[in-house]
Amino acid sequence: MKNIFKILAVLSIFCAFSFGDDFDEAKKADDEGDYEKAAKLYEKACNSGNLKACFSLGTMYDFGDGIDQNFEKAAGIYKKACDKGNTDSCYNLALLYEEGNGVEQDYTKSIKLYEKACAKDDLDACYNLALLYENGNGAKQNYAKAAELYKKGCDKNDLDSCNNLAIFYEDGNGVKQDYKMSAKLYKKACDNDYATSCYNLGILYEDGNGVKQDYKMSAKLYKKACAKDDLDACYNLGILYEDGNGVKSSYKEAAKLYDNACNNDHGLSCNNLGVLYEMGNGVKKNKNKASELYEKACEIGIDIGCSNYKELKN
Repeated sequence: MKNIFKILAVLSIFCAFSFGDDFDEAKKADDEGDYEKAAKLYEKACNSGNLKACFSLGTMYDFGDGIDQNFEKAAGIYKKACDKGNTDSCYNLALLYEEGNGVEQDYTKSIKLYEKACAKDDLDACYNLALLYENGNGAKQNYAKAAELYKKGCDKNDLDSCNNLAIFYEDGNGVKQDYKMSAKLYKKACDNDYATSCYNLGILYEDGNGVKQDYKMSAKLYKKACAKDDLDACYNLGILYEDGNGVKSSYKEAAKLYDNACNNDHGLSCNNLGVLYEMGNGVKKNKNKASELYEKACEIGIDIGCSNYKELKN
């Protein structure tokens, strides 16, 4: 779920309506940190029919931005604006229903609101709606509908949607399995620096699915994703360095990659780094350090880390 509440951008265009002065003054007060004044002016403009003012007031209550947080008030204000056609308010209200903040959790209502916003090309709403259909929340699970929504978002360059649609093509969910199409979609997102898609495309190159097997390309993609803090990519790149696939074999490089990922609680990396310390590969042999790493991996939930820890202790 894109748990990103919409926030109104600062407007530079003069509002020609009669309530424009109140709204403009509210924005000015908001920007200057006079939230109490801003809230009063937003409310006045909202009551006069300015939907952007309603939306801004709703976000203030939603976030507790300078006023006491009140999800119930936020929901009521969003509903008022949404009912009159303010798409951003529909999206934020849908999030409240999805999370059960200020209203009783209701995925069905969330779906209806996302549908309303998605119909007006709110791509975040389309994406969240797709997730609900994918997971069967608020409606019967429908991969085909989710795929249709992800395609709509991807066609308009929503990279989250491209990545998820690629996964659908890879797994054959809602669409006919097609590794080539999956690779194409991952590439589109990766070329726009979407790290997860770079990682996923790296796996396709490593396994030779939809593309010719190419360990060098796989390593290149893992490096790109790892540089953007995708820990799974760092881990997979470490394995390539251990095995010498696509890169020159280097336990030292593998150890660096595992260490970085382990420091960020990537359990498999902790385990693999433990093995390097136990064997003295790329690092100075240190069974105590290995034991600590196995224990950490185990605590994170990696079964092999638990097994290695017990074996080393015995």
